[in-house]
Amino acid sequence: MGRYKQEPHYFETDAVASKRYTELLKEANVWQGQGQYWLAHQCRILSTMLLQGDTSKIDVIVKSEDHFWKTKKFM
Repeated sequence: MGRYKQEPHYFETDAVASKRYTELLKEANVWQGQGQYWLAHQCRILSTMLLQGDTSKIDVIVKSEDHFWKTKKFM
C-alpha cells in the first residue's frame, strides 16, 4: 500500500487558474443559452487548455466581435 501517490491537481495549487476556468465555463453556458454557439465554443477551448495545464492563454479574452452572430434575440 502507498505505492501510488496522487499529486494535487493544478487547480488546487493555483487559485487564479481555477477561478478563470470557472469563469470560462460560466461564459460558455451563457453564450450557449443565447444562441451564440461559436462564442461558447471558444470559451470551452480556452477552459480545456487550462484544464490540461496550459497557462499561456490564461489572460486571453474571448472577443465577441469575431464570433457574434445575429439571432432573433438580438435583432
